[in-house]
Amino acid sequence: MRDQIARVKDSEKFPLVLVGNKCDLADQRVITTEQGESLATKFNAKFIEASAKTRINVEDIFLTLLRLIIVAGGIDKKKKQPKGGKKSKGCNLL
Repeated sequence: MRDQIARVKDSEKFPLVLVGNKCDLADQRVITTEQGESLATKFNAKFIEASAKTRINVEDIFLTLLRLIIVAGGIDKKKKQPKGGKKSKGCNLL
C-alpha cells in the first residue's frame, strides 16, 4: 500500500503512521512490536499499537498523523477561509 501511495503522490516522502491493531489481544499476537517498529523504520513512518475495542491509542493515531501532516507542510494553519462562508472547491490528497 505504501508503494501505491508513493506512486500516486509521485514522491517517496509523505506522512505515514503504521498501526498495529488489536493490542488488547497480546496472547494472540502474530507480529511482534519489534517487527512493527522495524517495518515502520523501513518506511520512515511512526509506529503505534492500538485497540479500537479498548480505545487504546486510537486518538493518538489521528493526532500523530495530523502532527506529521502539519510538519510536512500539508496544512497551512494560517490560511484564511474565504469570506462569505463560501468553501473553495477542489480535492486534496494528503
